[in-house]
Amino acid sequence: MNNPYSSPQTDLISSEAARQQESPSRRLWLAFALAPPISTFVMGIGLGLFGFVYQTLNPMDVDSNPMAIFLVPAFMIVLGTPFCYLVLGVIGMPIIFHQQKRGKLNGASVATTALGIGLLPVILLSLIGLIRSVVMSDSSQAGSYLGIGLILSLTSLPLALIAAAVFWRVGVRRSRI
Repeated sequence: MNNPYSSPQTDLISSEAARQQESPSRRLWLAFALAPPISTFVMGIGLGLFGFVYQTLNPMDVDSNPMAIFLVPAFMIVLGTPFCYLVLGVIGMPIIFHQQKRGKLNGASVATTALGIGLLPVILLSLIGLIRSVVMSDSSQAGSYLGIGLILSLTSLPLALIAAAVFWRVGVRRSRI
């Protein structure tokens, strides 16, 4: 049934406005597709630049391998991207969709989610070390689990925060046009 009060021009404007406005979940899936590769690429470039600066400032360092300048960033990008997709898909996206459903999705909630995911290696490996030391009655290796968790968090925390910034910019933040 046609609306007697609408003109073809107003119908054209309303359909154009509907096409321009994307659904929030579509923007979240776009952010899910873009955040992991962008964050691992930025992290890989940062590691490459750090290695290049280190090699330039310490040319006589015989313990460092110049090939690591290229290999470490390449491994970061090649191995980090699928891992980021896995973590974001299994842990991050359900939390984000839950926050969106409750109307609580904002910059602070995205950053808090990323911070929690970035600190997850420390928490999990500390718990494993604690449980193992209690069960085995040997606390000598509990500290090594904590140390490994801290080292892993030094990598995962910046990666998660970069991904959160990309996710926020693409998926959540509204454009101010």
